Amino acid sequence: MRTLIQLDLKIDKDECLALLDEYTDFIKTHTGIDCVFYVERKDFSQVPTSPDSDGDLKPTSAYLKALEKEVHTRYRDYGVDNIVMWVHEDNFTFRGIWGSTGGR
Repeated sequence: MRTLIQLDLKIDKDECLALLDEYTDFIKTHTGIDCVFYVERKDFSQVPTSPDSDGDLKPTSAYLKALEKEVHTRYRDYGVDNIVMWVHEDNFTFRGIWGSTGGR
């Protein structure tokens, strides 16, 4: 499985490497899938949000669609299977959610 990690600028390299190790072990243990990670730095200080049907704040559909389109433009059809945003707690304004699906 090929996963693109979009890493908040506020998360340092050591934290990223430790989390990648834990994430890789978790996925391998629970699914048997081998992972390949691509890591890119991204500024998550200004992410537009909107409430979902439960009232939880999450990134807007427009923001997620733009992110998906931009990644697809660079990685094409067979580049990555997942896009994961790792947002530092200082920039995490998404109340009530653990994650969100793409902007489709």
